[in-house]
Amino acid sequence: MSRRTFTILADPPFVSCAANASSVEQVHSRLGHPSLANLKVMVPSLKNVSEFLFEACQLGKHTRASFPSRVDRRASAPFVLVHTDVWGPSRTVSRNGHRYFVTFIDDYSRMTWLYLMKDRSELFSIFTEFCV
Repeated sequence: MSRRTFTILADPPFVSCAANASSVEQVHSRLGHPSLANLKVMVPSLKNVSEFLFEACQLGKHTRASFPSRVDRRASAPFVLVHTDVWGPSRTVSRNGHRYFVTFIDDYSRMTWLYLMKDRSELFSIFTEFCV
């Protein structure tokens, strides 16, 4: 298997961009969020820019703790903890006119209940029915 190498930015640059934008951030965004060093190579007219802050790029560099692989604390009995989720509206309407659904999942047994709804306003009556 042969290895191929590609030179995207050569020194000196053979290809550069002529930027017609109102700000450095706009040029940065249009070119796919390159680093400041690469941006200066691609757009030589920006060689005097010393720094800029683009919030999306800064947030993309943040790290966060991963979720634990398993949860040590689960409910000790049925119906102590119930997870619920409401979903919809669906682009496709069922034959009976249902566009939404709500799920209830018991944390202890993992038993799942699914209720179909035509409108979100039905949620409270379904919730009271589930509680009974």
